[in-house]
Amino acid sequence: MVKLLTLVLLCATLLSCKKKSENDKSILYLTTSANDVYAFNLKDKKLLWHADSFNQIENDEVNFFTVDDKHLIKAYIDGSIIQYDKKTGNKVWEIKDTVSSDADLYNYNFTDVAFRLFYQYPLVVNGNIIFANSHGEIKSINIATKKVNWVYHNPNIIYSSPKVVKNLVLVSLNGSMIAIDIKTGKKVSSVNYDENEPVTGEMMIDGGNIFTLSQNNLLSYFTPEYNSLWDFKADITSQSSTHNMLITDNAVYFGGSTLYAVDKEKGELLWKTELYKEDNALLSVAECDDGVMVSTRKEILKLDDEGKVIARKKLASEAYGILYHANNNYYYVCQNGVMYSIDADLKTETVFYKGINIDPEHRVDNTYMFAE
Repeated sequence: MVKLLTLVLLCATLLSCKKKSENDKSILYLTTSANDVYAFNLKDKKLLWHADSFNQIENDEVNFFTVDDKHLIKAYIDGSIIQYDKKTGNKVWEIKDTVSSDADLYNYNFTDVAFRLFYQYPLVVNGNIIFANSHGEIKSINIATKKVNWVYHNPNIIYSSPKVVKNLVLVSLNGSMIAIDIKTGKKVSSVNYDENEPVTGEMMIDGGNIFTLSQNNLLSYFTPEYNSLWDFKADITSQSSTHNMLITDNAVYFGGSTLYAVDKEKGELLWKTELYKEDNALLSVAECDDGVMVSTRKEILKLDDEGKVIARKKLASEAYGILYHANNNYYYVCQNGVMYSIDADLKTETVFYKGINIDPEHRVDNTYMFAE
């Protein structure tokens, strides 16, 4: 009986170790407002490759990337979309998005609007990339052939990336949200936002449902059919964005000088905590086991499940962009061009890498990271 119990415990331990090992991340990818792309080995803190920025006059805001089995595909503000070999950083494929040839047929006036890709990933779905541009175009392009599958035209500047739910491409158009058939590019449905609550930021998808955050801090939760599940209106509006929103199993966290925690199922306020009064900014919210981790320009704070600040770390150099959680550490870049990592107790901060390209002339300082 003792031998059997020992064997069971040993097997459980091995399975637990295996599960932990499977969840460990080995590679961290980073881009900044300068639009350089970096790949790091998380274990030994070594730079694996670095793709230099280009056309810095136009590419002066962060744009995102998508990682698949073999490649990292990144969008740039100037319309460039580049596919990199994610092991070597070598450029595999490139296109330059421009206004579609049939745009004049729609008679939409974008004369005074610069052609840009604002906050695009792009999405990679079934061998196609899906993205939107500032001239109101949502596009699907085949990666292998570079052939345009379809273009959907609308009269609004698009400031955020589309999202995909099942066979639908969802796009926020400031005054409305539309759903497009992913195969045909035809509009399937749409819903108008409250005219007093315009939404220009990225919608967030969780469990197939949709979260939006208006410019006036109205947090809304919809089904894919646009059925409203709840709305929550914050009473303090400062710097809120879905770029610094966190959605967990039980709550939604967002805010600026004040951080709000909202019950995900009921839409009711769980707590709110003032993080600072002035001369600061909320940059990012990340999950931890017993609360949330919050980064501002000047410090990192740990809040418990009731919103109480239980630890804080003052930063020697102001933070720049998001706080990214991987392998029980948190990674962030500062204005001195250094990437740091810190443990969950905010006690052990280490230099991860020196020499991140930080250009102080960028209009919006931000980063984007992904680990696998």
